[in-house]
Amino acid sequence: MPPGLAEELSLEFVPFADLDPATSSFMCSIRVDDVDELYRRITAAGVVEKMVGFPRVHPVATQPSGLRIGNLIDIDGTQVNLIENTAP
Repeated sequence: MPPGLAEELSLEFVPFADLDPATSSFMCSIRVDDVDELYRRITAAGVVEKMVGFPRVHPVATQPSGLRIGNLIDIDGTQVNLIENTAP
């Protein structure tokens, strides 16, 4: 993660009362240079690694595409892909 990114980036997750998280299909992606550091910060903030429930994180893994990707699932079921930038 570039120096100072934590001070420059802020994500807000606001609950939507009428949304069923189990049926949400919303998704977005965040690309960073060090996905392991981002994942560490997310879990240090108290988001638990698990397969069900909201919020949760899924561990970073190398995908068949070669990209290293983890996932954050927010309180409304939105999937935030955590993608590591590839070397130029």
